[in-house]
Amino acid sequence: MYINWPIVILLVSLSLPGIIIYVPRLIKLLLRANSDDLKKRMTKIAIVHSLVMVFMMSLAGSFLEQTTTLTAPILNPLLQGQAISLNDSSIFLSLAVIIGISVLVYHYIYKKLTKCFVSEHNQKILNQYQLAIQLDGIILYQGVTDEIIARWGLLNVLVFFGILISKPSNPMVIYLAILIGSVIFSMSKIPVLISAGCKVSRPFTYVMMFLYTLQSILFGFIFWQYGLLASMLSHMIFLAGLWFLNNPHKASF
Repeated sequence: MYINWPIVILLVSLSLPGIIIYVPRLIKLLLRANSDDLKKRMTKIAIVHSLVMVFMMSLAGSFLEQTTTLTAPILNPLLQGQAISLNDSSIFLSLAVIIGISVLVYHYIYKKLTKCFVSEHNQKILNQYQLAIQLDGIILYQGVTDEIIARWGLLNVLVFFGILISKPSNPMVIYLAILIGSVIFSMSKIPVLISAGCKVSRPFTYVMMFLYTLQSILFGFIFWQYGLLASMLSHMIFLAGLWFLNNPHKASF
């Protein structure tokens, strides 16, 4: 095994716009009652932390992809100067159908669950969170940076250890890695929402973990079947679709 430095550099570079846009807006939301000086200092720390996390996960994914076969089938050939074939339109059609149906189903589930189990206060905070981060921040950070961390890094690590324990050809390794990785990543999202002002309760925690886990499972399978670039683009389109369906600017409680 060896470290694929070109893909590491590319992934860190791709994460930069999302980090630069998302992090300052998030810090401004979380520290809205604090001084501007503290916000600036915390923003710098958070940006460095995000970049280090992306770098480490990019490094892990590039090192382990040869063993796990969870790769970037379009990005790697491009970086190596090889020709890529995009003639198979069925792949794009399949992804379009999957994402289109997923957006509609997820939107329906989100509305039903939040209406039944999430308090009006927490719904307002969730809406404020979306308005504070804005569409470009959500798409570029969650659609690109989160994919690098959760899929390229974390999923490759989990599959690698699964292969060490079980047989490499065992498909359950992939299934369990996607599920475990999805749960771990969904757990990492809850503290941000609580820091933004959401009140802690079992129904809220369970609902948000379930919703984030659903997303992670979907894009974990897309990454497994179609590669990193496909999961990134699919996640970005998915988030854009949810934004326009939810329309946080017109939300009423």
